[in-house]
Amino acid sequence: MFRRKMYDVLLDWKSRSQGRTAMLVEGARRVGKSTVVEEFARREYRSYILVYFAEASRDVRELFDDVSDLDYLFLQLQLRYSARLFDGESLIIFDEVQMCPRVRQAVKQLVRDGRYDYIETGSLVLIHRNTRDILIPSDEERARMRPMDLEEFLWARGGDATVPLLRQAFASRRPLGERLSRKLMRDFRLYMLVGGMPQAVDALLRTNDLLAVDDVKRVIVDLYEEDMHKISLSDKLPVNLGMVYENVVAQELTAHGRRLFYHTWPKPGTTRNYKIDFIVPDGKKVSPVEVKSSNYRTHASPDAFCGKYSSRVGRRYLVYTKDLDRDGAVDCIPTYMSAFL
Repeated sequence: MFRRKMYDVLLDWKSRSQGRTAMLVEGARRVGKSTVVEEFARREYRSYILVYFAEASRDVRELFDDVSDLDYLFLQLQLRYSARLFDGESLIIFDEVQMCPRVRQAVKQLVRDGRYDYIETGSLVLIHRNTRDILIPSDEERARMRPMDLEEFLWARGGDATVPLLRQAFASRRPLGERLSRKLMRDFRLYMLVGGMPQAVDALLRTNDLLAVDDVKRVIVDLYEEDMHKISLSDKLPVNLGMVYENVVAQELTAHGRRLFYHTWPKPGTTRNYKIDFIVPDGKKVSPVEVKSSNYRTHASPDAFCGKYSSRVGRRYLVYTKDLDRDGAVDCIPTYMSAFL
């Protein structure tokens, strides 16, 4: 299993909650929710039961229609899954919980019983739609799991020290040198090509073949299209490197807890707009971020933004494909450091 940051989130929940809440790990399909939760159960508990509702029998689903007799419920689960549960030392996993909405309604009673811990996993596209008529428990915490970010991708390839060292360089604003920066940009572009889906990363490590990686991603895309069949999907996507770089920077910011904000306003005397790709907090101020898919350092929009809101602006950032640098008042940041903004 790949090292994932969600594991640390679950460790913190277990230590802090002490069984007083259940945890719902929600996210898109194939981001690794089930894998990390089962690995967590295997390492951190004396025993566990995994109820996979995508394949569970009707009898198992019907167990949760009436949870007034929990002794009977737990006995049935232990017999059906050939696993023994221990008070205060066992975990029950409800995998793909959106397939059995009654389970989420039962969580409140299960948690208050206090015998075991509970983790649910669910796919974002379906979980909210399938629980419209269900009373969602207040005894439930939620954690959003996303595809592997750049740091997790580098961990998978053996680069455990890379991101901490980059964070030091970012904090000191010291350039890394053209040769090293080119190497890091190659790593970042490989991450862009492969993406953060664990199966695609696994295909890269096993085969070192981007065609094999592409085959894996096509299967995942087909699954997504099945989930979103009610949404009109266009047959063609124009190749726009600017859009690709903006999206991967958005993923990095989101993976590190940043909410995504942007800003547009009209250019005087024209029909076009100024556009700030991202706005990030900077103490009591905000910092505009412009993303470039090349090494160009033009930054008309951030300059205009700073002129318009000068008293509210902290640092100014240009994210591009070259080494750390400074252009006047603008910090030029290589794309592989975008997570530190």
